[in-house]
Amino acid sequence: MRSYPLSDPPPLPEARPDTLCCWTIDLTAVTPIYRGGARQDKVDTSRPFRGSSIRGLLRFWWRATSPLQDTDELRSAEGRLFGAVFQERAIASRVRVGVTGGSSTEARKPPGAEYALWVQRDGAQEVFHHDARCTLEVSVPAEDAPELRRALSAWLLFGGIGGRTRRGLGAVSASHPKLTPDLPDPSSLVTRATKLALSRARAPWPSLSGGTLLIGPPSDDPMEAWRTGLRAMRAVRMDTSHGQERPIRLGFTPHRWRDDDYIKFTAGRSFRSPRAALGLPLLFQSWDDKRRRTMRLEGHDRFPSPIHLRPIQLGSCWHPVMTILSTPFPREVSADRVRGMLDPSGLGLFAADVARIPGWTQHAIGGAP
Repeated sequence: MRSYPLSDPPPLPEARPDTLCCWTIDLTAVTPIYRGGARQDKVDTSRPFRGSSIRGLLRFWWRATSPLQDTDELRSAEGRLFGAVFQERAIASRVRVGVTGGSSTEARKPPGAEYALWVQRDGAQEVFHHDARCTLEVSVPAEDAPELRRALSAWLLFGGIGGRTRRGLGAVSASHPKLTPDLPDPSSLVTRATKLALSRARAPWPSLSGGTLLIGPPSDDPMEAWRTGLRAMRAVRMDTSHGQERPIRLGFTPHRWRDDDYIKFTAGRSFRSPRAALGLPLLFQSWDDKRRRTMRLEGHDRFPSPIHLRPIQLGSCWHPVMTILSTPFPREVSADRVRGMLDPSGLGLFAADVARIPGWTQHAIGGAP
């Protein structure tokens, strides 16, 4: 195996406390963590959180909150902060993540989680951490503190850990006055998201700037808020052409996704798919011949959904929140050996339908100029 010379790592916090910014955070998961440990088939109740996983998540939210507009500039800045290999030289990460005092209990699949786990429901090993908590310690050179603080704040507010976080599993929560200020109501959440977004320009990668917040009705419990969000998501996306009932009564007819793609590709006709904009691959179960079909990107494995669902505490209540990142879209897709195109309008159609559900509101995430 080829090896690369490592650059000198950043100093440890004990060695140069005056040049480092450190955060100590009591972290909890308010929804069960799915497959969050080092092994995917076993729950290690003493390690529900792993430092390497958290560092990777901070990378994602650092990109989503970055004010940079150029891909090369972003790649260079990301490598300098989080580590990378440039011209056969490995650069060590300047971000240190430590986890202590981790604990959780092994749990069965939580009630109402079937939709969150749909693509893994056949033969998958269902491994969950319940009541997961730890003390998280993050340090970075002081000159990099503002941008890492943004990433930390965005992850703690909108993100999670483990598998299926975009469907709300592993939602993280922490009480920290500088990273997670109290948000008394939905308008304060919109203001906070806009402050974290920084730039109004669209970036050629998933970005909080230019995104959308869908905020649902209040609940006393984060688990119930999460299930409310799942029901809303499923009700808007599901196909009722064979008599299935939606999980909630909408009072209106949402967009008929299957008319755009399924009916066409099963007949061997080219298609444009708005629902492909919600994430790929998409699995289809035929009611007629019991065949399972898959819509996927041409030349790629997947297109991660821009929609991040999770419960967020606003005041004394918990609300289901769908954070929709602005994102560049791939175009060519295929299903059943029939080629088609991804239609980016699907994201707007989805958001508009969710906002029509009683108790839900839609908000644009601006960016400070």
